[in-house]
Amino acid sequence: MAGVAYLDGVRPSIVMARGYYTRTVLVAYDWRAGALTQRWTFDSNSSANAGTAGQGNHNLSVADVDGDGKDEIIYGALVVDDNGTKKVNTAMGHGDALHVGDLNPNRAGYEVFKVNESTTAPMVLRCMTPIQARSYGV
Repeated sequence: MAGVAYLDGVRPSIVMARGYYTRTVLVAYDWRAGALTQRWTFDSNSSANAGTAGQGNHNLSVADVDGDGKDEIIYGALVVDDNGTKKVNTAMGHGDALHVGDLNPNRAGYEVFKVNESTTAPMVLRCMTPIQARSYGV
């Protein structure tokens, strides 16, 4: 999976992702002044990201979910912050479809609608507010 994110809030970066059943790795690159450089890597095998393996998705979305002017990566049950660190892990496992936006105009912030490969929580509506996330199984 891949997407373009404004990780510094100003210029685009490319984010590439692989893995959703087990190990998950995301990497961000910048193209600046004719050179491609790696910005950061998120790896579920890192001790800082314990519990994030198997939490990815069959797609990813990009949005500024915490209101800091920089984009985050929404990848299944995970939200990876603009600096490549784990921001949120709902631990609801990987899913098949994911949509992010202001889906409920009657509340502030973004919502995440995710279809899971689970019979206990086949779909989830997650409300994203600055610095926190709440999940509601449907």
